Amino acid sequence: MFDNINDNVESRLNELEHLLFNSSIKDQTVLGVEALLDAFIVLYDECCNST
Repeated sequence: MFDNINDNVESRLNELEHLLFNSSIKDQTVLGVEALLDAFIVLYDECCNST
C-alpha cells in the first residue's frame, strides 16, 4: 500500500525538481527549493494551529 504512495511522492518530487532546475535562469518568477519548503512549513503550521 505505501509503496504506491512513495512512488507517487517520488514522481511528484522529480517533476517539481525538473520544473525548478530546468527552468531558465533569467526567469525571476521561479521559486527556489528553500522558498517552497518555507511556504510548506508555514502552511503546515497554520493548518495545525487552527482551531
